[in-house]
Amino acid sequence: MLEKLSASFCSVTVLPVPVAPVMQPWRVAIAGKRATSDLPVLAIINDSVIAFFTEIKKEVIVSQTAAKAIETSPVHRGILLSWLVTFSIHLEKIPGIDRYVNTQLIYGDIGGTKTVLQLAEIADGGIRECCTKRYDSAAFATFSDILQDFLDQATTHPPMVGCFAVAGPIAAQQATLTNLPWHISSADIAHEFSMTAVKLINDFEAVALAVDSLPSTDLITLQTGQPHAHAMRVALGAGTGMGVAWLTWINGRYFALPTEAGHIDFAPLTSLQAGLLEWLQQRFGHVSVERLLSGSGLTNIFKFLQMQAATPDLPAIELEEDSGATITALAQIQKHPVALQALELFAEIYGAYAGNLALAGLCRGGVYVAGGIAPKIIDTLRAGGFMRAFHAKGRFSALLHEIPVHVVTNPVAGLLGARQEAQHLLQNYEEKP
Repeated sequence: MLEKLSASFCSVTVLPVPVAPVMQPWRVAIAGKRATSDLPVLAIINDSVIAFFTEIKKEVIVSQTAAKAIETSPVHRGILLSWLVTFSIHLEKIPGIDRYVNTQLIYGDIGGTKTVLQLAEIADGGIRECCTKRYDSAAFATFSDILQDFLDQATTHPPMVGCFAVAGPIAAQQATLTNLPWHISSADIAHEFSMTAVKLINDFEAVALAVDSLPSTDLITLQTGQPHAHAMRVALGAGTGMGVAWLTWINGRYFALPTEAGHIDFAPLTSLQAGLLEWLQQRFGHVSVERLLSGSGLTNIFKFLQMQAATPDLPAIELEEDSGATITALAQIQKHPVALQALELFAEIYGAYAGNLALAGLCRGGVYVAGGIAPKIIDTLRAGGFMRAFHAKGRFSALLHEIPVHVVTNPVAGLLGARQEAQHLLQNYEEKP
């Protein structure tokens, strides 16, 4: 490895001592195009200095111990070469250098129900997935416990960067999950797992970021509309909760704007919905959209309708708080009348809410309905109730007919968005002056 550096890139000197104390003035001198001043010690192996940095001349100086470690250990080679990448040194001049550089990135979709993590690496101008694993979020006390388990199985050294989509609001790169007692900090993750850079993004920010790269096979179109290029878009989706993010066109690409619009007030449109609101107010006080458009929200709707329709011929069904999947199965498989009605009402409320968001953002670029529930009830969404409620905006009904509406069927759209942001993070870090 050091011979390749010496022959094709810069001179290499191995000190005639086994250990070079940190404070001795040995320097690595490589004239990188952004080099402006001396930098601190790069890294230390067995108490030996691997490298210093200066702009005086192209020269690498290492101790015998460090030289041996670099030659024999892929991890130590990665430490040295990843540092060189950071300062935009022209590593392509070194034959076979790609296999030594740490270009691994980790990204994930962290939800109240499940957490999906994926490790990938940049290779041959593309991205190669190395390992993917799904976890039951509630089975772990902290996110760090999940991340540690994943990294122990997926890699022998820390990834360079990470990006994690989190189901909850993010402030100062810290997040507390809405439906789990987890507190996550990007700085803490970077420190604990020795990563260069870590970023947290909202889970529906990640879904929104994925929209542009989804193939047509990952979309079911409810309304073709008349899409406008570079116009506002919105991604929303019911799952464990209700997520919403805007997409706005800036400097040649879409940027996602996270929101907590799932917690705005529920606005009933019919007497039945008004009765549902009153019943929910007695239970919760404030009633947000998420109290209806989520797995637990579908359960609330079913319980309300079951109470209204209780007869000796239709015994009541006891359900857990979040029994959306059970209700869907009751409707689709057993044709249970209350479950069928619950899905229809759920779709109507969903369509009206999607239409409100489309108006609020003037989303002529499209409305993208994601989340875990929509693909599972696609027949109900196609039946007409969803789009009728979407269109029912009085004087602006004609405008709503022009807005494209798609259902996102890719179950890992959030993961794809987190991957896209991790790639930007890696690229930005390497280009940083």
